[in-house]
Amino acid sequence: VRSQWKELNVEGRAAFVLKEKLKLLKCRLRQWNQETFDCLDKKINEARIIVNMLDLKSEDSNLQEVEVVQRKEWRAQLCASLTLKDNLLFQKSRLNWLQAGDANSNFFHACINRRRLKNEIRSLKVANERYNEPSTIKEAVKGFFEGHFRECLHARPRLQDTDFKTLSEEDATTLILSFFDEEVKIAVWDCEGPKNPGPDGFNFTFIKDFWDDIKADFLAFLHEFHANGKLVKGSNSSFVVLVPKTDNPQKVEEYRPISLIGCMYKVLAKVLANRMKKVIGKVISESQSAFLKGRLILDSVLIANEILEEAKRKKKQCLMLKVDFEKAYDFVN
Repeated sequence: VRSQWKELNVEGRAAFVLKEKLKLLKCRLRQWNQETFDCLDKKINEARIIVNMLDLKSEDSNLQEVEVVQRKEWRAQLCASLTLKDNLLFQKSRLNWLQAGDANSNFFHACINRRRLKNEIRSLKVANERYNEPSTIKEAVKGFFEGHFRECLHARPRLQDTDFKTLSEEDATTLILSFFDEEVKIAVWDCEGPKNPGPDGFNFTFIKDFWDDIKADFLAFLHEFHANGKLVKGSNSSFVVLVPKTDNPQKVEEYRPISLIGCMYKVLAKVLANRMKKVIGKVISESQSAFLKGRLILDSVLIANEILEEAKRKKKQCLMLKVDFEKAYDFVN
């Protein structure tokens, strides 16, 4: 990776350079992957046969010095190939509770097959109509969520003479300072390594391992964004994935869409989020009991329970309003 990254020569805006370098590196890594892993089983079988043959020969007679060296080299190659295969199966199985090095290929294969069966959508009900073909399921899901997320144009009520909390000048200034190298590194190290990558194919384990080699391009991209506030096309591309809300989803409403975004946008978003996290609590009411550091969503439940108990104890009338939101968010225009 280090040698290939240094050889990549791309000119243009910093965001374009980083995007294209990642794209070209992905192509070269894919080629290396094919050369290394596509014939991995063949290499394992070949090494195993030669090692067994030399072991059998050593039982009947002493091996020559050249053969002893060859057996040692083939054994090392066999161990390396088996380790590569276990690591590959481990990654495909998406297990995060096994220690690296626990060799159990059959178990890994079972986990991979189970994930594939579980993640496969064979039939789906959208707007009271059932779809069974992959192409029609894709179109129906696309149409449903396009309508689901589309903002309806309508007159919104205006708030007048309302005094909202605002940031102090000092806090506001901290949000627009240039990005510091150390703050970017902290943001990268705050992210979990093996999480699902986006379209670029790179997760944060890769970013951390090769940070010294690629950080100059990442920092140039961030400084450029700070100067003009624009992203080049493709730098925030993402995969939209449906995550089931229930064990056996049948309707499209029982899936939650999430976006798997590329590493460029993830790093930028994490840096900005870390900055906002330091000041956002100063402008959000204490009534908001969730999604902020130091506040727990269960606080609202406990407070509501205390109010009911107080009303019952003092025999006071009490009106409660419970609202169920289909979407726990709204558009920011």
